[in-house]
Amino acid sequence: MSGRGLVSIGCGGNDEGIVQMLRELPEYALPQGLYWVSNEWPATAIADWLDTRPDVTWVAMGDFDELMLLMRDDFNLPHPKIEPIQEVFDGYR
Repeated sequence: MSGRGLVSIGCGGNDEGIVQMLRELPEYALPQGLYWVSNEWPATAIADWLDTRPDVTWVAMGDFDELMLLMRDDFNLPHPKIEPIQEVFDGYR
């Protein structure tokens, strides 16, 4: 399990199934730590689990779209192509 971490973007921590799965992780399961990306620290059940982890970094970023643009720029990713998206809209209509 070396080299693994977790980045949670915009999660409110309300899904009890995910919270339970995280609680069952062994302490060594995320050697690269966990990055909690959200505009505020959660006030849900996941907060108790996060508080027990020594390797959690809170990244205060509330605007998901802005974060995606920053990541696209940093990783030099191309803009998405419109064709697959247009097909979904056309199929919906």
